[in-house]
Amino acid sequence: MFFLKVCLIVNRQKRQANKLAEEIFQWFAHRDLPVYYSNEDPPENVEGGIPIPRREMAGRIDIIFVLGGDGTFLNVARFFAGQEIPLLGFNLGRMGFLTEMDSGNLNNILENLLQDKYYIEERMMLEGTVYRDGKKITRVVGLNDIVVSKGAFARVIELTLYISGEIITTYPGDGMVVATPTGSTAYSLSAGGPIISPSVKSLVVTPICPHTLYARSLVVQHDDIIEIEVERADRRIMLTVDGQEGIRLGVGDIVRLTGAREKTYLVRFEGSTFYQILRTRLNYKNV
Repeated sequence: MFFLKVCLIVNRQKRQANKLAEEIFQWFAHRDLPVYYSNEDPPENVEGGIPIPRREMAGRIDIIFVLGGDGTFLNVARFFAGQEIPLLGFNLGRMGFLTEMDSGNLNNILENLLQDKYYIEERMMLEGTVYRDGKKITRVVGLNDIVVSKGAFARVIELTLYISGEIITTYPGDGMVVATPTGSTAYSLSAGGPIISPSVKSLVVTPICPHTLYARSLVVQHDDIIEIEVERADRRIMLTVDGQEGIRLGVGDIVRLTGAREKTYLVRFEGSTFYQILRTRLNYKNV
């Protein structure tokens, strides 16, 4: 039997996550195997678990269990970006494109892990750099998407899009989403963008509610340089990363985006494919 050092990161706000964490602790305890948990966000019942800070997990933990929804998973993925610790997400949210494992088959999942019956899938991430008056302000990294959008007021903003130094057009509208293939099933999809297989190295640029008749999503190479320049904004405009981190932008700011050097690593099992998850989560009908 192959031994793994497993650590739990739990969304403590979800009752189901705390319950599942307790079941996992018990499963390992019955086999006299240790299991760790993040001491920054411990589950309610940590009997039998070993606390460890997130910043000390690299080199000590083999797999991180993420118990929550896709939002929890995105938060963890950004924190561990580039650290090469594989993540296994348990779906306790609504859609679950990232947290694909269901708690109903917990025993099979854990047995397969201990018997080394799994593989690791690499997912590209997206980096964004904000420039103001020619100076670099900040750099951010996301797994799903980086979005430039207006605030709560109804007036449109204008964003000019460049790809690899070539101007595409200026979009009046509510904003723009730049997504990885992983993020193509998130905000970009809601805005009318295409679904892209995670195995395709690309980025998708999708305007949000554009006030034009010609606007369509653009799928570009993962290493193309995408630039979004804020041309007009009467009110607050924001850059958001995975829908969780926010940076205020102003007129004249430029956001430069491309595939990041950091990666996210996901635990996968035989028989679990992207298209299978797609059918389930989007409720596709058989014909």
